[in-house]
Amino acid sequence: MFFYDRRKGLRSGKKLTEFDIIAFTFPYELDYVKALEILESVGIPARRKERKGPFLMAGGIAAMANPFVLSPFFDLIAVGEAEAIIPEFMEIWKGGEIDALADREWAFIPGKKEEAARVYLQELSLSEGVSAFLDSEAYFGDTLLVETGRGCPHKCRFCLLGYAFLPPRFLPLENFQKALESAPSFKKVGLVSSAVAEHPHFDEMLRMIQEASRVTVSSLRIDAVREETLRELKRRGLVTLTVAPEAGTERLRNSINKGLSDAQLIEFAALAHKTGFHRMKLYFMIGIPGETIEDVEAVGELTSSIKKAFRGQISVTVSPFVPKSHTPFQNVPLEEREKLEKKLKSIKMPRGVVFRTEGLRHTEIQAVLSRGDRAVGEAAYAAWKKGRSLFREMKERGIDPDRYLRDPRYLREAPFHRISTGVRADFLRMEFERSKKGRRTPDCDTQKCKLCGLCVT
Repeated sequence: MFFYDRRKGLRSGKKLTEFDIIAFTFPYELDYVKALEILESVGIPARRKERKGPFLMAGGIAAMANPFVLSPFFDLIAVGEAEAIIPEFMEIWKGGEIDALADREWAFIPGKKEEAARVYLQELSLSEGVSAFLDSEAYFGDTLLVETGRGCPHKCRFCLLGYAFLPPRFLPLENFQKALESAPSFKKVGLVSSAVAEHPHFDEMLRMIQEASRVTVSSLRIDAVREETLRELKRRGLVTLTVAPEAGTERLRNSINKGLSDAQLIEFAALAHKTGFHRMKLYFMIGIPGETIEDVEAVGELTSSIKKAFRGQISVTVSPFVPKSHTPFQNVPLEEREKLEKKLKSIKMPRGVVFRTEGLRHTEIQAVLSRGDRAVGEAAYAAWKKGRSLFREMKERGIDPDRYLRDPRYLREAPFHRISTGVRADFLRMEFERSKKGRRTPDCDTQKCKLCGLCVT
């Protein structure tokens, strides 16, 4: 393990060039260029064909969802969860039979094996999802992070995380206790999951954390939180509540399978005020398939209603929707910039609300990287080397960025379709059709449900 600005092994102190294997986890597409910068800054050629060593491996949700953009650089891209892959990979490596990787379903090997299927842990009890070290220089330097769940039962149709990590799994309480005991002294405990409050023993987990520690959580699904839970979180030092309504109207929330009513959001805001919270963050998207200008204008109206019920400080972030591979919206075009600009201008926030938006060019770059191919990866590398924008470099190479953003033929045939997350393609198509009708799909029932093809066969 190493830091971005301190490129030596944290435990060994060895330079990166002294390692046989270097592995990167990519949770986000815009981290790709940072990894190439790290490599070349220490004298390791980023491009695979120019490098004799070390062996470069990539993983993480962004890389596994579409490894093709990274194919000019990495020797192996792992499709799946590390605990199900690393032990097998190390056995192959130690045995010197690296060609045997071609027989592994999870292995994407650029130029040799460019199809792969996700592997994952059946039981989260086999995971050690806890901070490996606490260091003051780390972003969460004083926080013990514990992964309490993986996957999400709600299947929001825009969410790559929600689909790529199905089925939902939760950490057993005894494993949670062991994780807490792994670091005897810590100021904060961060509970990490795409569905934190949905853990069947969430309240009990809060009580298990030592009294001296503050508790932090990621975004809360409001219909999974009770008044007692909010009081305990407040008592344990949580300052800001983070809520993601995603869309301004109930109609559009049903379309994306979020399923929260305006009344539920307003009631939660009132409850948050009642239990002593003074800060709330709200996250919305624009450019969602089927969205109207009325849906967008409703973002400001809903925020105003929430503000009246909450009475504390509210910040709102509105981001353009980026279609992701392996979701029901994977073949949907990114909305044109002019329309997104018009929608952003139509949002009127109540006085006193801190309002932030994400840059539209930033959105377009993310969309190109998330659904791109090898040519996009080469262009991203060249743009970084030349100190110019990705789109300028693409155009000089005769590559139209709009192909990856909005060309229906490319999107139907895009190389990322050669990667399987285990979710059936016909289920994704069915979910897209249900979204157009505004129809909800029930939460996962891992004992009975056969819809996506992962749980019951």
